Amino acid sequence: MMQKAAIDYHGGELQVWEQEDVWTVRLGELEASSRYLDLALAELLDDAEGAHELAARLLMELISTPAVTAASDLVGGFAAGEPRGEVARS
Repeated sequence: MMQKAAIDYHGGELQVWEQEDVWTVRLGELEASSRYLDLALAELLDDAEGAHELAARLLMELISTPAVTAASDLVGGFAAGEPRGEVARS
């Protein structure tokens, strides 16, 4: 089961999803993946100290976001203008 969430980050949207024990984070066109969320964030943002705080914020968002069951929902879930925390369903 895939989980995904997004938070505002310095005027952009920091997106995260976990699938098959791999975390992927995206900010604009930049993307990083790792088996550990904080390591993916540290790589993407080049900020090891801030990665732990952001990981905690993103995990809290994931707790309040419904799970995604189909990989095709990933793109639709982050469509422009869609409120975070809601998942697009086909």
